Amino acid sequence: MVDELRRAATNTYDTARSAPLALALLFLNAGFLIFGGYVIGELAANTAARDKAQFELIEKLINATVECRTPLPHLTPPPITTPPK
Repeated sequence: MVDELRRAATNTYDTARSAPLALALLFLNAGFLIFGGYVIGELAANTAARDKAQFELIEKLINATVECRTPLPHLTPPPITTPPK
């Protein structure tokens, strides 16, 4: 089993050594995948921060609206007085 793995690794190394362009493309693709993962992670972090800020703003607006809708104290009309004669 170990001899087969050693032979497969040796064959893979010899093939990669004889094809430097393929090896360069492999590393280039790996670099693109790593960069893409980084960009996606940053976008997810920015989206989470934006969502949190929006939820806080919405909560403040809801609280302000609720405060504005509280009923006014009962107002009594002014007493009616008769004009002097």
